[in-house]
Amino acid sequence: MSLKAGFASTSITPPLAYEIPGGFFKNLATGVHDPLFARAAWLDDGEQAIAVCSADCVFLEAPCVERARLRVAEWTGRDDVAVLMVATHTHSGGPTGDVLSSEAKPEYVEWVADQAATAVVLASRAAETATLKWGIGEAPGVAFNRRFRMRDGSTKTNPGYENADIVECLGPDDPRVGVVAAYDDAGSMLGSLVDFTCHSTFMGGSEYSGDYATWIERAMRAPTVFLPGAIGDVNQCDFVNGRREEASGEAAARRGGQRIADAALEALAGAPACEAPTLRAVSHMVPLPVRGPSAEQVAHAKSVWDAEGDMSIEKVYAREHILLADMVADTDAMDCELQALRIGEMRIGAASVQPFCELGLQVKEGMMPAMFAGLANGHLGYVGPRHAYDESGYELELKRTSKLAPGSGETIVEKLRELIARV
Repeated sequence: MSLKAGFASTSITPPLAYEIPGGFFKNLATGVHDPLFARAAWLDDGEQAIAVCSADCVFLEAPCVERARLRVAEWTGRDDVAVLMVATHTHSGGPTGDVLSSEAKPEYVEWVADQAATAVVLASRAAETATLKWGIGEAPGVAFNRRFRMRDGSTKTNPGYENADIVECLGPDDPRVGVVAAYDDAGSMLGSLVDFTCHSTFMGGSEYSGDYATWIERAMRAPTVFLPGAIGDVNQCDFVNGRREEASGEAAARRGGQRIADAALEALAGAPACEAPTLRAVSHMVPLPVRGPSAEQVAHAKSVWDAEGDMSIEKVYAREHILLADMVADTDAMDCELQALRIGEMRIGAASVQPFCELGLQVKEGMMPAMFAGLANGHLGYVGPRHAYDESGYELELKRTSKLAPGSGETIVEKLRELIARV
């Protein structure tokens, strides 16, 4: 049976003066460096339909994803479509979630969900007979682990360049680029899925931007749905051998996007085309244990928050402890959606967390060709391997975006590998 594939995008660029989440303090947008989009791919073999959608935002909560899925079912008239929805994790997007000092804007979240569903529907309507190619390339030197052990024994995230107190890096990076591309009867690329492991923090500032994923699409010269990998402890900064000016701004984002796209295109160049690839999809909810601050920590947080003085990082963390205590007060666990897709020989494992790179590598081990999509179908925050909780560091400092208990990472790896094996 032949495959049909289609791609489409819709705008999710907010008005100016909306909050840009991703930093410790409020950041109101003053301009648009490049527009934000929801991008969608539609694949249908007549028996299984799969929609993969990426939204240019820092993360998406599960209710937003559920709304988008309901809209897709309503507007396509099909309730059997497997929808994978991810956030590209750009730190230059609109207010889709509560994070540190930034707050979600409910009407914007609903609009993003509707726009994402619209992109999926438009992609389904644009679908035409297609062949697929898939492959794994490599783009070394684009992304680096950002956690380091320091001379005093502490763990520091983003320790700064040429820091003489750095002893060793505490985790791996993943240079692999996963790609699936669809081609029309004339051999022209209709669009692609591209997966890479790096924080979307090239741009910064107060202008909206899709960050380096924007440049991947431009370099691919075709619609591109970007899947962020296990990016929790990986960004574009080479703190050992690099310099700040090499890692930040448009030139760096363009350079990184180009190198990732080049690796994807090279992988595709040597791949055979498949006219009737297998499509499969399965998902499962897994309860993960949560943690919160102690009564003593909450009491201290309240005293810090109530003290006079301007907003500070200490006050931000105090507020996080207070809010997190309320969030987990009546629960021991939260459900995490795990999803596995098979597109030809390519398998995609997805989880509603922002995992450390080590966990993503464990999910993919022995599964090649495979891609891992983090920040998928919701967001329960950072999760690391068990040993990383003892090391501490920014990512696992108690806050609303770091509430999963040690052992959650190992559970995700085990259950997701089981799920991937089923497709």
